[in-house]
Amino acid sequence: MELHINGERREFDDDIDRIVDVLDAMDIDQTEGLAVAIGREVVPQSQWEAREVAPDDEIEIIRATQGG
Repeated sequence: MELHINGERREFDDDIDRIVDVLDAMDIDQTEGLAVAIGREVVPQSQWEAREVAPDDEIEIIRATQGG
């Protein structure tokens, strides 16, 4: 399945069908400070287990950082 992650096309196995699967496949730590949006809709972390992704979805993954 092809998805658009942060503006870049990426290919995933066909068994990737939920947000958590995408994050796991990308080795992204799912702790606090992470936000995911599909299209223009921010998906609450409580829904990542259930929220399905579809081919050609535009997904933004953002991690909050501290700095000064």
